Amino acid sequence: MLKIIRQNSPWRLPLFLGFGLLLLLAIIGLLILDEVIMVGERSPWEVLEDAIITLMGEYPDKPTTVLARILQLLLLVFGTLVFGTIVGKTSSLFVTRALAQEKFMKEFKNHVIICNWNDKAPSIIHQLIKGNNGNPMDIVVVSAASL
Repeated sequence: MLKIIRQNSPWRLPLFLGFGLLLLLAIIGLLILDEVIMVGERSPWEVLEDAIITLMGEYPDKPTTVLARILQLLLLVFGTLVFGTIVGKTSSLFVTRALAQEKFMKEFKNHVIICNWNDKAPSIIHQLIKGNNGNPMDIVVVSAASL
């Protein structure tokens, strides 16, 4: 099993996403169980609506029990992590494909992609270089403006 989860394994991301989605579904199930069956004040549809709103990064009506409030906060955190991973991987694929069409591009392993250039970009690059402790790292800047 450990061979599957190695750094270079193609199964690493699908396993992470599968585990994350399973965890999200378990949290939603516990939230529905607590709010609908234990308390009985809300319908399953209302709890599911609040869970979807929470997954989108908003904080809807507070649940009635302490356990449900904790579960809703977990849902907010883990939902952000899972959807952030999906969005990050998808945008990385699009940026890599667009750059490859522009001109020959080297294959990046340990890199950071900065999209758009603004006043904060030089300080971000400086912090990345300083925080990397001398380890080689590529920094790719994608911007419509000329630098």
